[in-house]
Amino acid sequence: MTLVSKSEFARMHDVSHTAVSKWQKSGWLVLQGSKVDVEGSNAKLAKYRDSGDARATRGREQVSTSEKIETKSETKVSSKVSKKVSAKVSKSAGATPAKSAEPAPGSFDDEPLLLPGESAEDAADRLTSNLDFDVATTTIEEARRVKEVYLALLNRLTYEEKSGALISLDLARTVLFECSRASRDSWLNWPARVAPLIAADLGVEADKMTEILTEHVHKQIASLGEPEGDFTAS
Repeated sequence: MTLVSKSEFARMHDVSHTAVSKWQKSGWLVLQGSKVDVEGSNAKLAKYRDSGDARATRGREQVSTSEKIETKSETKVSSKVSKKVSAKVSKSAGATPAKSAEPAPGSFDDEPLLLPGESAEDAADRLTSNLDFDVATTTIEEARRVKEVYLALLNRLTYEEKSGALISLDLARTVLFECSRASRDSWLNWPARVAPLIAADLGVEADKMTEILTEHVHKQIASLGEPEGDFTAS
């Protein structure tokens, strides 16, 4: 049993990736996970695609028609997708992004959009790195598709940065530090504020109560250490 990718199977038969997708929809491919069983699929193609049976003939005509339509319009569709993505990003620049649906397994949404210290360009490169893309064998249509996916991801990342859905790590660290410092200062001022009240309730010296509370607050703050945020979790 020989297993190859769909792109490689398309190259073996000198057809487009779209044609292989149509063969799959017609039930002419034997798949093992995401790979194509070459021998099994060739046997099915010989039986159904090349058969003289009337049902096979109708199936070939439907696939052939779909292939021609999609091949002619593929470049136009890719261009329209890129323009629509750019237009939506421009119109929605100041809007609050809606809550997205749960990502489908294996989709780009399974991965974090922006990793620590990563630019939008680096993230787009990472998210498209696992695409089945071979410069030596990839068709022009497939290359255009990869390009459009890259541009769409880049536009999405840029939009989410501008809309505030994504923020820089430097800003996140600054906010964390400022909040922690404000909390620490509040605790340091707490003994002087409440010690006289507690001392009056207990009938003890206010200065002594302030000294005791201050000592315990300092120990607690020291045990907590410096504020640290874990920004590596996805």
